[in-house]
Amino acid sequence: MVKRGAEREDGPSVKRRGGSFNRFSEEMLLTIFSYLDVRELINCHSVCRRWYRISSDNSLWRKLYYSRFGDDDKDYESEKDVTLKWKGRFRIQYNWHCGSGRLQTVQLSTVQKRHETMACCGRVIFRITEGPELVIVDVAGTLLSTVPLRPIMGSLQYDSQAKLITASESNDEYTICVAFSDGSALALQWNGRGGRVGTVHPICTTNRANPITAVTCRWPLVAFMTSNRRVSVIDIESKRQVYSAFGTQIPPTHNASLKIDPSPVAGMAHCLSIVYYKQLLCRDWAICVDEVHLSTNYSSSSTRSASCVGFSAPATTLPTCYEPPYVVTGNPDNTMGCYLVQSTRSNLSIVPHVQLWGHLNGVGQVKVRQSGRAVSVASNGHEILWWDLSKAKAANGIPVKSRQQRSRFSHSQKAGTLLHFDDTFLVRELIRDRSHLLELYGFD
Repeated sequence: MVKRGAEREDGPSVKRRGGSFNRFSEEMLLTIFSYLDVRELINCHSVCRRWYRISSDNSLWRKLYYSRFGDDDKDYESEKDVTLKWKGRFRIQYNWHCGSGRLQTVQLSTVQKRHETMACCGRVIFRITEGPELVIVDVAGTLLSTVPLRPIMGSLQYDSQAKLITASESNDEYTICVAFSDGSALALQWNGRGGRVGTVHPICTTNRANPITAVTCRWPLVAFMTSNRRVSVIDIESKRQVYSAFGTQIPPTHNASLKIDPSPVAGMAHCLSIVYYKQLLCRDWAICVDEVHLSTNYSSSSTRSASCVGFSAPATTLPTCYEPPYVVTGNPDNTMGCYLVQSTRSNLSIVPHVQLWGHLNGVGQVKVRQSGRAVSVASNGHEILWWDLSKAKAANGIPVKSRQQRSRFSHSQKAGTLLHFDDTFLVRELIRDRSHLLELYGFD
C-alpha cells in the first residue's frame, strides 16, 4: 500500500512548487519578471506577498511603460524617472489609451431658469449661479469659495446675465474672467492653496450692440473679441486698454479662438494668439494664426500672421482649440483637422498635420493639450473619442454611459460643455431630469 505521504510526495504539490520558486533570490525573480508582459506580471500579484512586492518594483513598470508607450511623455525622461511611481503611471496611460475608466456623477444643483455659465481649470470649477455669485468648487463638488457679484454689478449697472467665463492657473494662482451679455466683464484672482479671493476688477469693453464672443485671460492680461470683430487686450489691474484692432478677415459666421502665452520674441513679454478661418479668393478656406506681441510695460507691440489651406471647407462656426503646437478643428464632414504651429523668435508658421476620422454624428467640441493628447465629443453628446496626435492616430473611443438610452436622451438628458481633461480624468457638464451634474471619467 502506498503511503499517503509518498503519494503527496510524488504528485503535484502547489505548495512545493511555490516553495521552489521562493528559493530564488529577489534579484533572480526580478530578472524573470522582466520578461513577462503586463497581464502575466499582474497575475504574479496574487501568488504571495513576496511576489506582489517584487512584481510591483518600480524598475519593472518603468521598462513596461517605455516599451509600450515609447516617449509619449518626454518630460518624464529626466531626473524625475527615479521618483515617479511607474506602476500608477502605466495604469493611467493604459486606461487613457483604452478609453476605459471609472465614471462618477456629481450633482451641482437643481437647474435654474437660466443655464449656468461655468469653466474648469485643472480640478477646480468656476460657476456663475443665480444671485449672481461666483461659486468655486472642486471636481468632487466640495465648495471652496463663494464670491457675491451683485454688489459690484449693481453699482456699475452690469447686466446680471453671464455669457462667458474663462480661467487660467499658474502656481496655484487662478485668474478668472467673467464676460456679460452687455459687453462688461469682471476679472479677479483666487489663491488655490489658501482659498483667498483677490480684488474684483470691473472691466468695461464695449456696448450692448457688440457683445463679447470670445475671451481669454492670463495674469495680468485679459483679451476679448466682440461681435464686430474687434480684439481688445486690457491690463486687469490698471483697466487700461493696451491693444486694440479689428479682425476684418474673420467671417461673421465664424468665431475665433484666443489664447495668451509668454512671448518667444526677444524684448516681448506677452503673446496673444488668434486662430480663425478665412476664405481665399479661389474659394478655398485657410486656417490662420495671428500673433500680437506686447512688451512688459506695453510700450511696444508687433504682429505677425501665418496661414495654410485647411482640410475641409467650413460653412459656419466649427469647434476650434489651440494649444501650441497643435490646432485642432472640427469639420462639417464629421472629420477633424490637426495642424502644427511653430512660433519662434523670428518665425511663425502653420502646416497641415493629419485629418482624423472617427465621429459619426459631427464634431461638437474639441480640446487638445500640449502633449498632443486630445478629446473630441460628437455633436449629439453620445460619443467621446480620445486622440494621440503625437502619433497621428486615435487612441480609442468610448460611448458615454447613456448609450442604451438614446431614444430618450434628448428629452431627459442633455450633454453640456466639455470642461476639462488631462492625463488622469475628464470633466463634462450634464443636465438630467432638471439636475445640473458633472460627469467625471477617471483613468487612475
